[in-house]
Amino acid sequence: MGNFLCLARVLHGGVSELIVEALASMGAHITSGFNRIAGIQLTINHLKSAVLGDFIVAEVTPVNVGKSIQVSLLVCSSPKIT
Repeated sequence: MGNFLCLARVLHGGVSELIVEALASMGAHITSGFNRIAGIQLTINHLKSAVLGDFIVAEVTPVNVGKSIQVSLLVCSSPKIT
């Protein structure tokens, strides 16, 4: 899990992709026993924008951990703190 603060007017889609790719790669590296890993596909749907001051939570959940391929569900959200 990672926590981030949006410091730009609007969070660029490439930044959210960087966040989830980094978290997925770290998770895969750990679950593989710290072996060398590589990502093969990244599919992202941007459903809502994050704006300046939004607190962003990124969470990775392994769905299938195989010998050579791992599938993870990655969710970035911006819970509203009241």
